[in-house]
Amino acid sequence: MINVLIKEDDFLYHHSLRSFVEDFFNNEYTKKVNFLNGYDVENIARAGIIVYAFSKGEHYTCFPELKCARKCVIIGITEAEEPSSSFLPLCIQQTFFVSRSASLYLLKRVLRQAWSAYSAPVIPVLSKACLSCKHKTLSQRELNIMAGLFKGESVKNIAREMMLTPKTIYAHKYAVMHKFNLSSEHELLELLNRLLEKRCNPNLFRDALDLFH
Repeated sequence: MINVLIKEDDFLYHHSLRSFVEDFFNNEYTKKVNFLNGYDVENIARAGIIVYAFSKGEHYTCFPELKCARKCVIIGITEAEEPSSSFLPLCIQQTFFVSRSASLYLLKRVLRQAWSAYSAPVIPVLSKACLSCKHKTLSQRELNIMAGLFKGESVKNIAREMMLTPKTIYAHKYAVMHKFNLSSEHELLELLNRLLEKRCNPNLFRDALDLFH
């Protein structure tokens, strides 16, 4: 039996993915799957395979909860093309990525790769060298601007609150979008939602939201 943890917010996609993974391991390896419910530190520590659906740009950020992982492999569901490993945080550089729109054939191939890695004599251990990690971050000014945008404030109000010009606010907004390879405000808000959910202490984005008036 293998413990599988799925982090996917879309209920229908989650349900379909769960059924597919269960059928795959049963048919190909005669393995039963124990699905862990809830993406929390206890289940992360128990998981042999983690299937994580990344929002656009999220794979460049810090994943503090993965410090709790023991020996497991990660399958990353992405919205676009596979990201270059040289730009990824250390803890997810060995992730097996597949596009959300990939064919079932490609998804099966990724599952085979993940199972091969998991069943190897030496199971991969996620890197936890956090001090040398090059994950992308937001400056304090960027955090404050993003907090205002997340709360639905206009650029004019954010500029007045921070004593900056609207042009400066726009410049920082598009700099953040460029940093995380985002192409729309919808993608930006999805990323900010994920930053808000991060299980880290302190959560700098949450702190910026609390302080923004």
